[in-house]
Amino acid sequence: MKTIRQIADEIGVSKTAVNKQIANLGLRSGLRKNGNQFAIDEHQEALIKEAFSEKSQTEIENKTQTKTQTENHEVSDLVCVLQATIDTLQGQLEVKDRQIEKLT
Repeated sequence: MKTIRQIADEIGVSKTAVNKQIANLGLRSGLRKNGNQFAIDEHQEALIKEAFSEKSQTEIENKTQTKTQTENHEVSDLVCVLQATIDTLQGQLEVKDRQIEKLT
């Protein structure tokens, strides 16, 4: 049996975060009171840790997706700039070709 503080310290989050997760999981009614602290059994502890693990994984996936989207946007912008440069250079080549034709 562990306290909310012990679990929070193990996971590296605040007591408030653990309390919110307990409420989200509907575990509040199943907690035992040990003096002025709640005692959390191993099964409840596993559920709480699993919920934080899933949340962390989702956050990592979201950050990765956001980073990928940003990189894709930057690449797209670069492609547009390069295409505009190519178009300009092709136009200049056409002008030069016509000038050369007139000279011959």
